[in-house]
Amino acid sequence: MNLVSKPGKVGLGAFATATFTKGTVIWDWSDHPLFEKPPRILPEYRFKAIAPGVLTGPIGPDKYPDAYINHSCAPNSEIQINRPTIHLVALRDIALGEEVTFDYATLYERPWSMKCSCGTPSCRGTILGKP
Repeated sequence: MNLVSKPGKVGLGAFATATFTKGTVIWDWSDHPLFEKPPRILPEYRFKAIAPGVLTGPIGPDKYPDAYINHSCAPNSEIQINRPTIHLVALRDIALGEEVTFDYATLYERPWSMKCSCGTPSCRGTILGKP
């Protein structure tokens, strides 16, 4: 696995267990279970949106550290969807041990929003879904 979940700045995060150069695939959701709606077998927060209307799960910290990829207004990765592949790709070089983040606003549809706690200089304060 290329990621491990552990405590970060805003709760659990996903951290690189290797170095990644710009353009490298960090995580592959292509063979991961995908759902349109979270099954009722687990709480909704146990699922991660990885594309508009696409959730992955069930997830947990040991088997699926991708569940803990946090938002950043200045992310170091992005999700690229070229069906049937769904990849998390490095936007820049990422160091061993660095937290891996992506911009949630690129996936969720409005009217979804949440308070942002990323703390970057470019923080928007609120994460709004794309129009």
